[in-house]
Amino acid sequence: MNYRSEKVFKTPFTGEYWQLAINELKYVKVIILVSILISMSIGLEYLGKLIPIEFLTRKVFFSFLPIALSSMLFGPVAALVFGFIADILGFLVISPGTFFPGYTLSAMLGAFIYSIFLYRTRITVLKIFLAKLTVNVFVNSILGSLWLHIMLYNPEIENSKTFIVYLTGGFLKNMILLPFEVVLLVIMFKRIIPISKSFNLISDDVSNEIKLI
Repeated sequence: MNYRSEKVFKTPFTGEYWQLAINELKYVKVIILVSILISMSIGLEYLGKLIPIEFLTRKVFFSFLPIALSSMLFGPVAALVFGFIADILGFLVISPGTFFPGYTLSAMLGAFIYSIFLYRTRITVLKIFLAKLTVNVFVNSILGSLWLHIMLYNPEIENSKTFIVYLTGGFLKNMILLPFEVVLLVIMFKRIIPISKSFNLISDDVSNEIKLI
């Protein structure tokens, strides 16, 4: 008998879906695995700062992989907790700058979006693409540019960058990286889904094969 419900949904807009998502955090096994994935996310972010990879003057990180995985496995409620804790701990452990709560909100929203597309549903390339596209446009590009503008814009400095400047660069970077990030997510899920089934982390109704649509 599985320790969690086997049910999958065609849409997240049902009461039962959200009740199951809330119940995820009642299981010790889930809390332990979420903690491990948070550690992986912080580790990948630290590695990205230690060995920086830059694209269009902005750093590229791979911490989205454990975030998306946790969101797919444990749902939107756990995703919000994941994003909050990962951002706070990441700031305390590796960030030398000033704390800004906007980035905490972005971390929570990003994890939440992945879960809405991927939790308790049939995983497809289209859903992975739409999840990453939404995160890249809304969270990374729009909100990320807004936070930079709030933190760094100074009207008294002649060449101080505006929101539009940040948005243009951020959007271009995120759109160019999008197909590569989607490929990484597809590869990860193809490897992880069979393993997750063997540990009763996801339903057997979720196919090992990730179809296009």
